[in-house]
Amino acid sequence: MENSQNTLISSLQFPDGFQEIETNISGYKRHMILTSALKMGLFDHLEKCGVSSREEIVSSLPLCGMLSRSYLNALVSMNLLVVEGEKYQNSQICRDFLTKKSPYYQGDLILGNSKSGSRWDLLSEAMQSSDGMAKSSGPGPSIDHLNTLAQRVIQGEAQALTTWISELPGFSEMKKMLDIGGGHGLYTIGICQMNPDIKGVILDQPHVTDLTKMYIQKYDMERRILSKPGDIKTEVYKPEYDIILISHLLYKFRNDLDEIFRLVSGGLTENGILVSNHWFCSPGCLPSQDPVNELERSLQSAGHPLCHPEHFAELFKKYGLTCIRTGTIETANGSSMLHAAQRGK
Repeated sequence: MENSQNTLISSLQFPDGFQEIETNISGYKRHMILTSALKMGLFDHLEKCGVSSREEIVSSLPLCGMLSRSYLNALVSMNLLVVEGEKYQNSQICRDFLTKKSPYYQGDLILGNSKSGSRWDLLSEAMQSSDGMAKSSGPGPSIDHLNTLAQRVIQGEAQALTTWISELPGFSEMKKMLDIGGGHGLYTIGICQMNPDIKGVILDQPHVTDLTKMYIQKYDMERRILSKPGDIKTEVYKPEYDIILISHLLYKFRNDLDEIFRLVSGGLTENGILVSNHWFCSPGCLPSQDPVNELERSLQSAGHPLCHPEHFAELFKKYGLTCIRTGTIETANGSSMLHAAQRGK
């Protein structure tokens, strides 16, 4: 507003270009429409009741009648609802990803992006921090955050990782695995589904284990998978595991990798295999083609992905392991690098 006292309103010529900003604002508005529909249970209601008129929807849900027409039609424009005449129903996209009975449900992930305390909600704090991490009010990842991670890995990472592990030598003879920092437990659940003889232990912080148990119960794995409270640096490792999996955990321990590999390698049986699944920055830390996704990956990896994958091979050798296989899988936040290192080779 500086120096505006002599400006004639009628002479102002608004510059071109604000449309680009407006597009971003419109994206936010659409996100809020979607989250409000999830919160009020609109999609689950339509999945249960089927094709419904606007009046039927308003009478069944806490939905303002005066706003309902434009609101429902906005969801139609977003390809989340389909309207024929005056009747509304879920689109196929909605059925796949926004109804809770679907195995591909992504509602918690969507709600989690804007929820108070989420990484995006705390972006300003993270950007002003010294390590790229906003201060958490709790002891660690919240239940909401872990549900979000579970729905994110179902987009393809869990399927790709469990398949890759199932193709490792000796997989069919393996009997026991440890998933360090496994959280939701979907990797261990998937591996146990592929090998009926494997029993699993998921090690995570004490406040996480109740969530882990929920997922174990959901997949009817209580007799084969144990959720155990613990910490990667203080756990007493005994040589009892045929597979030890560490997935997206080592970012915050990047300065302690030598000690962690020393400790964890002691938990492997003879011929046991350590599997690592982590993001690494590109050579020279060059920027990616999707800066927003790159920023999200950095927020998920304690400020920055790991560097120098060749350092893993050095640590494997130092602690009696041989890297027998490497690979990459696609995740929701870009390619992740896999290492499999075997004891006794």
